Amino acid sequence: MRARLPGLALAGLVCLAGAGALAQAEAERRLDAALERLRASLGAEARLSWQRREVDPVTGTARLLGLAVQTATDRLTVAEARLSDLSATRIGRAELTGLRMEDGKVATAEAARLVVAGLPLPPPGAGFDPFALELGLLELDRLRVSHAQEGRLALGRLAVSGLRPGALDSAVAEALAFEPEANAGTLGFRLGRLALEAIELPMAGGMPDPAGFRAAAIAIEDAAFSEPREQVEVALARFAMHDWIPGRDTRIALERLRVDAPFGPLGAGQVRLGRVGVSGIDMAGTVAAVLANLQPPDPRPGVPQRMAIEAVEATLEGRPLLGLGLLSADGGLTADGVMTGGFAVEALMLALPPGMDLGLQALGYDRIAGGLSVQGQVPRAGGRLSVAPAFVAWDGAGRLSVSAELDGIPATAEAGAPVDPDAAMAEMAAAKLASLVLRWDEQGLLERLVAKAARDQGSTPARVREEWARMAEAMPLPGAPPPGPAPRGRQPGAAPPDPFAPLRQPVAAFIRNPRAIEIALRPPQPIAFAALPKFQSAPPAEQLRLLGLTVRIP
Repeated sequence: MRARLPGLALAGLVCLAGAGALAQAEAERRLDAALERLRASLGAEARLSWQRREVDPVTGTARLLGLAVQTATDRLTVAEARLSDLSATRIGRAELTGLRMEDGKVATAEAARLVVAGLPLPPPGAGFDPFALELGLLELDRLRVSHAQEGRLALGRLAVSGLRPGALDSAVAEALAFEPEANAGTLGFRLGRLALEAIELPMAGGMPDPAGFRAAAIAIEDAAFSEPREQVEVALARFAMHDWIPGRDTRIALERLRVDAPFGPLGAGQVRLGRVGVSGIDMAGTVAAVLANLQPPDPRPGVPQRMAIEAVEATLEGRPLLGLGLLSADGGLTADGVMTGGFAVEALMLALPPGMDLGLQALGYDRIAGGLSVQGQVPRAGGRLSVAPAFVAWDGAGRLSVSAELDGIPATAEAGAPVDPDAAMAEMAAAKLASLVLRWDEQGLLERLVAKAARDQGSTPARVREEWARMAEAMPLPGAPPPGPAPRGRQPGAAPPDPFAPLRQPVAAFIRNPRAIEIALRPPQPIAFAALPKFQSAPPAEQLRLLGLTVRIP
């Protein structure tokens, strides 16, 4: 029995050596198959070579030193390549360091490190299709590309996971910049950071389908674009978007946008925008519905929809041209089915360039400043649209306020229903006017108009004001007989009363003492807009009664 032990030990060693040799051969075979498949995908003229090759028979990991890939025009060299989990159809993981690629004498590219995982190899005879590329993981560090005619590209780091046709799990790019050659005529850019999460962009008919776009998150930081020949530069501090997914409320934020560009013959201009914010809107569902000509989704009850643009400034050759403190819009749906919405502009300033002041300087204005606001509501099921007192304010001129009520507003179509613009316009045309009130609060515009007219006529403001007041008292109105003395042959005392005098007299009083004036339509019964032209054939007094038209000094 003891005599057999050395023999058994020797046989075991032989078996182990044989198994190791088989494992080594299998690892070598897999490496050769993967390299040949990779070489074939690069073209028939591609050649692979290396200075040293090591294969671990236990793990199957291959280590190639001095790897080179040569084609008819390009040459790629890699200081070290580590390949693992190989098969004839797939590279489980490849880590390359010290990469350099040369495209003849035109371009060179260098990268410190490249990692690729889960890369399917194309079928024999086929090359890599960028639109069908799949990757489990890609990491790229410190890339530098130089092109003799185009310019220089630099990338600090790129990390991609879950790449497949039309979709991406995540991606992060940092310190990306391109500096074009002076005469290239191409766009230069800088990007501090780009992050993408759960992106989908399917193809339709060979083109990206915007209706199918989805994104859990997109973030851009410290971005800039420039076109030196056109003297255009755009800079952005931050952009973030979350939940561009149907059925979810999208959130969008944009901060510190700057645009420098020439304004034609007017000179160099600059536009600055402080912030843009959007919330509470199903943007993906809305865009898809609009593209398909369908009714967009309703707001979620109790969740306000908001959009705001803040701190806009525009200058021309360093002179202020436009200013905007806030532009905001909001909407919503109450629990009892009432649609609400509004729009507001605050701290608006417009200073037109010299020669384009539209006569404002003659009135003493060097700019237009003010704001506006409007709010309204209507039942989703249709009915009365109420516009709360909206206003347009012009600082140093006046304030126009408007309130209105319309009956017969059609119901809002259900989300996803086909939209028929002609039918919608016909339904709106059938709406009826219940009330309309206009009010002007004078804050200097009429006084400036009077003063200018006095200067032009060589008269006095008091005389001009009285002339205008008398003209108002004698002004003709649509459908009304001209005011004046009684017809010949009729005694003055027998002249019928002027039904329009209550309209003319407040206008004249406002001109003589400009403070505020109100014009209102309050018909006894709501009037269809299509029926308004028929009122011209009615007697003047009947027109006033049917329209409920009044003019008064508040």
